[in-house]
Amino acid sequence: MSHASRCARFAAPLSTLLIAVLAALAVAAPQAAHAQTGYVAAIAYSQSTGKVGHSARQARTEQAAKSLAIRACNEPDAKVWMWAQDQWVAIATADKLIGAAGFGRGKTAEEAQQKALDECAKRAHGAPCSVALCTHSSGARPRQLLKREGDPELVAARQAGYVAAIAYSPKTGKIGSSAGVARSKKEAHEFALKECDADDAKVYMWGPEWVAVATVEDRPGVAGFAPGATREIAERAALEQAQKLCRDGKCQITLAVHAAGEPKPKTAAKPVAEKVSTEAEAPTLSFPAGN
Repeated sequence: MSHASRCARFAAPLSTLLIAVLAALAVAAPQAAHAQTGYVAAIAYSQSTGKVGHSARQARTEQAAKSLAIRACNEPDAKVWMWAQDQWVAIATADKLIGAAGFGRGKTAEEAQQKALDECAKRAHGAPCSVALCTHSSGARPRQLLKREGDPELVAARQAGYVAAIAYSPKTGKIGSSAGVARSKKEAHEFALKECDADDAKVYMWGPEWVAVATVEDRPGVAGFAPGATREIAERAALEQAQKLCRDGKCQITLAVHAAGEPKPKTAAKPVAEKVSTEAEAPTLSFPAGN
């Protein structure tokens, strides 16, 4: 066999192998490019407007990334809810429910998105959630943003137009409420007053979404009330109102209900001190920072 023949014999396999190696490197290159870059990504969010701001491939320190994200959001209440270095970060928002959002981070885009959707679902009260933004600290973006369908029963309840109300008795500290049973302000007031069952009972708060009441320990008759598009917003506002009325007292959320919530049994309400339950134990909208 001639030298030319032997070269021709090995040329094809070697060229095929070279192509395969180059193809593998081409696939791995983008992953390696954002695997360890030192960049920090941050996501800022405004609960009052639903606006999102972020930074990626711009800063190599936590503080710088957070400042850029807040500046990009450009809202007075903008706050950084998630940040990470050399990782993916994501935010998922609830459909037609400004202020309800979830955040996540992970080694992969899918992990970050799934975590964000999980957190969003806890606050969406049955509404569909979708990832609004997912980015790697290097600036890379996923090809597809994930979504999650809402709970059909809860979505139907929201669309039914329920109204929630909270009645309160300053003299006895009793609380009454309506959730998932009233479709008008008048009806909601009637249910709440009946459940409170006190001569001085009065409806202090009502609305089509969340309503909350915060009371002050050992201070009967002092309470704060507020509505909100999300549980967190309603609870925070109720606590702020209670704290303004009693600066030196210990304030706590006593009750928070959603208009489309499960109907409550028609029984006499108990005093505030006995009414604190798991209904008031949901965490506020906060997430661990860092990686």
